[in-house]
Amino acid sequence: MSEMSIFVFACFGGLLAEIVKWYRLRESVNFPDYAKGPAYWIITFATILAGGVLAYAYGVQVVTSKILAINIGASAPLIIQTLFSAVPHNLPRGFAADQPDATILNFLAGR
Repeated sequence: MSEMSIFVFACFGGLLAEIVKWYRLRESVNFPDYAKGPAYWIITFATILAGGVLAYAYGVQVVTSKILAINIGASAPLIIQTLFSAVPHNLPRGFAADQPDATILNFLAGR
């Protein structure tokens, strides 16, 4: 596989992981208002690209199949979500937006 195809397939994997996260938000009883804001769509796009970058960093010698590239790409948004889920819910007021639960940290944590 070429480096470009690794990146593209890994970004597709990242997209799949983000689709699952957004689907869960859609099914939520309290659909967050931040889902309509451009900052959160930019973050979503960045986490998809992070999947491509992660697979690219593994290199051509390691990523030998399309399914492996997709798997590595899907893991990046999930790794980011896991890292941010360790952040406590109750942060100082300076970290919160107008709504206490509608913060970038909670979005990245998948809350």
